[in-house]
Amino acid sequence: MDNYLLLVDTYEEERQINEQTLVANNIAGMIVRLNHIEGGHHLDENFHVQWAEAGNAGLLRVPYFVYNPWVDGQENFNWLVRYIPFEANAVMVDIEVTKPGYPPSTYATEVAKFCQFVRFIALPWDADIASSPVRGRDRLRRRG
Repeated sequence: MDNYLLLVDTYEEERQINEQTLVANNIAGMIVRLNHIEGGHHLDENFHVQWAEAGNAGLLRVPYFVYNPWVDGQENFNWLVRYIPFEANAVMVDIEVTKPGYPPSTYATEVAKFCQFVRFIALPWDADIASSPVRGRDRLRRRG
């Protein structure tokens, strides 16, 4: 395994991260949790601070979005588009949470809708976007 990058993931409660120590120890980047879903979608309290500090240290950054089974795929997508950082080139999606009493077939259908929205907006890169790099929310708005 010669070609790999080490990244650490973090969330709002991890406030004492020394990014320079990460860089000094060959950590390439941070996966920063964008939201949590307790009581509905909520932006992680420390997201913007962690995102900025990682960027200032020269670390790669990827937002980490937790899919919310208490709302449909469209609403999950709308929330993601609203809050994804402008400079994000990718997003990691966590779809492990279940909702008691929610039929698996309905959950699968809504997750599939969400994935289709994300796929339609962000992939594949067409010539128009590839010729003038656009990132994050702006890319989502342009393609949407």
